[in-house]
Amino acid sequence: MDFLALLLSSRLESTEWYNSPEVLKNRVPITVIVRARNEEASVINTLESLKNQKRIWNGKEYSCAPEQVIIVNNASEDNTVEKVREFLDQYSNHFSGILLDEKEIGRGKSLQRGIEFARTNFIASVDADSIAHKYWLASHYLFLQRHPNVAAISGRTLFYNGPPHHHIIYDKIRTSVYTIGAAVHQGWISFANYSGRRDVFLMSGGTADIENVVPDDRVWSLKLRRWLQEEGWKWKLDSIGFNPWAIVYTDNWLSKKKYYLTELGDELTRVGKVSGVENLSTFNQVIIKTTPLFRRWDRFKNRL
Repeated sequence: MDFLALLLSSRLESTEWYNSPEVLKNRVPITVIVRARNEEASVINTLESLKNQKRIWNGKEYSCAPEQVIIVNNASEDNTVEKVREFLDQYSNHFSGILLDEKEIGRGKSLQRGIEFARTNFIASVDADSIAHKYWLASHYLFLQRHPNVAAISGRTLFYNGPPHHHIIYDKIRTSVYTIGAAVHQGWISFANYSGRRDVFLMSGGTADIENVVPDDRVWSLKLRRWLQEEGWKWKLDSIGFNPWAIVYTDNWLSKKKYYLTELGDELTRVGKVSGVENLSTFNQVIIKTTPLFRRWDRFKNRL
C-alpha cells in the first residue's frame, strides 16, 4: 500500500494479509512468546486473543492457532502464574501453551529463554498487557513467507485506552518512523509486536545480555542491523520489515510517561552505548540534538 495512503487511512484490515491459500492449516508454524511480570489483570485477555486467532479463505473464517505459545513468567509477585496455569488447564485440548519460569528479572532474559525453548523457526512476541487483532498471526506468517529476505518484522501497535489524540498522533508518528526506517534499511523492532526467525535471533546475539536500563528491542534492532551488514548476505537476508496489518492493541503507556520526549534522546544515547553502535541514524541524531528543546517545553508546562 502507498505510504501516504496508509497514513491517511483509518482501516485496520486488509484482505491482502489474511485471505490467502498459504495459511490453510488450523495450526500455523509460529511460536509466540509472551513475557509476563505482574500481569495478573491482563495476561488472560492476551492469551484469549491468541486462542481466538482467525484466517479467511473463500469468504469464510477459520481458526488459525499458533503452533506453540510460551508464557515466560519473569519473577512475578502477584497471581500471574496461577492465572496462566488455570487458563492452560482449561483449554489444554486446543491451545498448545506452556509456562516457563525466569527467576532473574529482565525482559531481555525472559525473551531469550522463551525463544530458545521454541520448537519452530518462525517466532513472534506480544506483551502480556496487549490484545492481538484476530488476524494478527496470519498477517505475520504471510509477511514472513512472502518476504524471505526480511530477518525480522515489527507490526502496528495501537492504544485501546487513553485520550483520542494519543491514539491518532502515536499511530501516525510510529507508522511513519517504522515504514521509512524499513525502506532505508534502518528498521526498528518492537518486541510488543514482533515476528522473525529463531535462528537469526540467536545468531545475531539475542537479548539475554542486554541491561534493564535500556529497552531491549531498541538495542537488539541495532545489533541485528550490524549482523545483517556483516553476515546477512550468507542467508540472503538484508532488512528489518514493517507490517501495518499485523495489529496489537496495548495499554496507553504514553499517558504514564509524562516526559517521554524529554527522556527519549537520553535513552537513544544509552542504547547506542550498550549496543556498541557509535553512529546512530540521522533520524536518531536529530532526536538527540532536539532533546534540550523538549526540556525547555517541559519546564514551561510546569510553570503553567
